[in-house]
Amino acid sequence: MNEQRTGEVKMSLKKATLWAAAILVIWGGSALGQQSLGDLAKGEGFGWIAGRWTATIDDGQTIDLIYKWELDGHLASMDFKMGEYAYKAMIFYDATESKVVEVGVDSKGGQSKGSWDVEGENLVSTTNKRDNEGKTQKIAIVHTKGRGRTMKVEVYSVDEYGSRAAEPWTTVEFKRKAPKAGTRAGRSNAKAQNKTN
Repeated sequence: MNEQRTGEVKMSLKKATLWAAAILVIWGGSALGQQSLGDLAKGEGFGWIAGRWTATIDDGQTIDLIYKWELDGHLASMDFKMGEYAYKAMIFYDATESKVVEVGVDSKGGQSKGSWDVEGENLVSTTNKRDNEGKTQKIAIVHTKGRGRTMKVEVYSVDEYGSRAAEPWTTVEFKRKAPKAGTRAGRSNAKAQNKTN
């Protein structure tokens, strides 16, 4: 009787191992076959958004904005800082919804969820923001590549029906910052400049 149970346990472990191996092969195969969000963005001409951006607004405050590819391009992280306020987000392609989504948290306990779309030559993020008291607000942020190393960002209110306001609340002109010298991006940039000289 013990031999029979030992045999059943061995068969169960063998089946479990085979199932686990099959799942890993299926997941691994789909991961290898799926193009990253970074590759799609670069292929569509929107890879320019990745980098360190800075702007100074009317009251003299500085805004720092960083878009960075992570996890082999399957994730774009976004860091925004203005004075004491900070916001961090993850942007990725959600295959179940067939869209690019953003999930973020700010330094005041607020949260946001939204999506990204392409409108002509612009990248548009439409986000539902909820502050730490539960108040909600929907905004659209339009990113437009400027001349040289600039980017225009316009922030619009969005009504309950999803319609964007005719005029933006604010428009900010960002300038791309050069990568820091000790970073991988900085070394790559230096190599590229040396090749052109």
